[in-house]
Amino acid sequence: MGQIASLRRRANVPNVTNRTDNDDENCEMHRFSSHPGAFFGSYFLLGGERYDLAKPEAFLFGENADLDILGNRSVQFPYSSQPVNDPVRTLNALINLRRDSLKLTKSKNDTSENNKNSFCLEFYFDCDSACYVQIHFFAKEFINDGRIQFIHKYPQLKSSEQYYFDVGAEQHFNKFVMDASVYDLSSMHYDSGSYFPVVIEIRAVDCGIEQMQSTMASIEHATDQCATFVVKALKQKLVGNYADRIGAGAPVYLAAVLEYLAAEVLQLAGNAARDNNKSRINPRHLQLAIRNDDELSVLLSDVTISQGGVLP
Repeated sequence: MGQIASLRRRANVPNVTNRTDNDDENCEMHRFSSHPGAFFGSYFLLGGERYDLAKPEAFLFGENADLDILGNRSVQFPYSSQPVNDPVRTLNALINLRRDSLKLTKSKNDTSENNKNSFCLEFYFDCDSACYVQIHFFAKEFINDGRIQFIHKYPQLKSSEQYYFDVGAEQHFNKFVMDASVYDLSSMHYDSGSYFPVVIEIRAVDCGIEQMQSTMASIEHATDQCATFVVKALKQKLVGNYADRIGAGAPVYLAAVLEYLAAEVLQLAGNAARDNNKSRINPRHLQLAIRNDDELSVLLSDVTISQGGVLP
C-alpha cells in the first residue's frame, strides 16, 4: 500500500526537462507537489546585498525530487531546540593530532633483508603543553582511578615507549618503526568490537590539567597495485578532567568567579586608559574602573588587600 501511494504521489511530480547552461532565461522554479507555488525564491540576501539567482530551481544540497518527500506540515524556523539538562562547557584542546597527516612510510634506516619491510608511522600534531606520544596495539580504553588507560588484547604486542615533546605547532612525529618481524601488518585491520589495531595516545604533562587525545586507526592494504599498506584513521577522542575540576567544590568555583571579575575589571580599566590617552593600564585606571561601575563598586567595597585596608 505504501509503495502504491508513493508511486501515485511520484506521478504527480512535474517532470523537469533537461536544460543547458544557456537556458537560464527560460528556466522554471521547482514546484512542490503538495503545495501551490514555487519552493525556492528568485533571490537571496548576503551581507546586506541582494543577489538574483540565475537558476532558482537549483537545489544546492540534493536532488529537486527529494523535496517531494517532505511532509505537508510547515516547520517553524529557526528550529526550536530541546533544553539541555546536562551542563555543557567548552573544552579547550591543548593537544591535537592532525588526522589527515597520519601515514605509513617505508623505513629508510633499516637496510637489512629482515627489516626491508619495516614501516615508519608518521603524523603531525600541535600542542600548547608539554606532552608525550605513545602507540598501543589492539587496545581499548578503560578508566582506572579516574584516569583513562589502555588494556591490550594481545599482551605480547607491547606498547611503544613514551616520546616526549615540548610546546610547539606542526611537530613531526616519525620516531616509531613497525618491524615486520614483530608486527603482522596484514592482520592489523579493524573489523568490529572495542579493540582497535592502532591507538595513538597523546597526553599533556606538567600543565596542571589532565588531558588526553586518542586516535584509533587501522592498517589496510592499498587499493592500487603497489602491494603496500596504508593507515586509516577511524576516529579521535579528546578527554579532559574538567568535570572533576568543576565539581571540586567552593575553591574551584571561587577561582572561576575571580577570573571573571578580573577580566571585567581589566576591560573597564582599558577603557579608562584609552579615555586618558594612555597605552598602558596603571593602578589609577583600575581604581577608576571600579569606581565608575556601580555593581563592581558595591561588590568590591569590602574586599581587603594583602597589605591591609580595602580597595580605594
